[in-house]
Amino acid sequence: MISADFHHAVATTGLEGLLGLVLALFTTLATIAAYSVGFLFRPSRTTLLWSTALTVAMIAGCGVVAADAVGSPSMRLAALGLFAGVPALVWSGMRARRTALAFVWTGPLVSAGASVAMLFSDDPLALGPVWRIALLAAGVFAALVVAEWVVQPRPRDPFLMPLVAASALLVAIGVLVYVTGLVGTPLMGLELITMRLVRTSFLVLFLGCVLIATIGPSIRDIARRLRTGPTREWDRFEESAHARLVRGRETGTPWSVISFQLDDAAEVRRVAGAPALATTTSRAEQVLRETFPPDAEISSPAAGVVVVLTPSPNPQVRQLIRVALSRISQLPPYGRIPVRPSASAGWVPASTAGYDLTVLLYLAAQAAANAQARGGDRWERVSPETVLGAISPSERP
Repeated sequence: MISADFHHAVATTGLEGLLGLVLALFTTLATIAAYSVGFLFRPSRTTLLWSTALTVAMIAGCGVVAADAVGSPSMRLAALGLFAGVPALVWSGMRARRTALAFVWTGPLVSAGASVAMLFSDDPLALGPVWRIALLAAGVFAALVVAEWVVQPRPRDPFLMPLVAASALLVAIGVLVYVTGLVGTPLMGLELITMRLVRTSFLVLFLGCVLIATIGPSIRDIARRLRTGPTREWDRFEESAHARLVRGRETGTPWSVISFQLDDAAEVRRVAGAPALATTTSRAEQVLRETFPPDAEISSPAAGVVVVLTPSPNPQVRQLIRVALSRISQLPPYGRIPVRPSASAGWVPASTAGYDLTVLLYLAAQAAANAQARGGDRWERVSPETVLGAISPSERP
């Protein structure tokens, strides 16, 4: 049994009860927002894992409130232990974002291990080392989040920056608490309450950054659609792309047009209907907006097709196309068809075919069709020979 002194040390004061309520309320609202705005609007393994991380935090926060209500210090400690696995789930989401092996089991394992260890730490001298180890484990996965951000394909999503900064701070806190705990004395009274206030504040900060990373891209896309309007988006794309290509001809900017065409679009429209194809096209467009730099022009001229105009240099374009095709293949299946989407891409640099938008769109579409004819889920670059072959003999120099 837990000793009387220990029971007094972890007893809930009015301030601590308020902190628990704040944490439970915040994590509940964050979880609802993550699923409704993040995962449902932009379904992917990344948004699912980050939404799951917030769900674990919500369960832990509600567990703290329930423990306060029944006056159970052991239950409170077990609930707090669940938070240790949140950074591991965030790390898994970061890996899934670049289609790497996600190691999803690490988050539940750390949460369960820390929760059980703290539940059975019935001695204050044992609780200190267990808590420090749990915090250090969370710090290790936070460090992996920072490392994962470093290797993420460029351009990196700006909505990840707050999460990376919070993860770096968690690393510092974990190391500091572990080192100082080796030589320090147990905290009691006002010092213990102050520590819990700081802990709760940082948890809200870290989880808020997870929420930003989860719903930020969706909110950006919603705002973009509200500004442009879905019926005028392609007209706006053509007008803006034409103007940028005219300037690019004068400055020598290495513009490229890439046409992404969903494989089996006609079959999907026939079997699952136009809404399923339109929804998947919209999700593919979201993937491309997330993958390509902010200075790229992206729009959909028709269901099943998304066009990108980017000034990125050729080596970067090649990498971006590969990442985009990989991410599109991770999208949910088409409606009732149990087959995951795939796409083919046709890439034509302006340096190869000139700066006429109509010509670039035609050649990119032809190259995408050729990639589909070769099996799909691949890309093809237009060569100078292809451009020459597309010109009638009477028009050749």
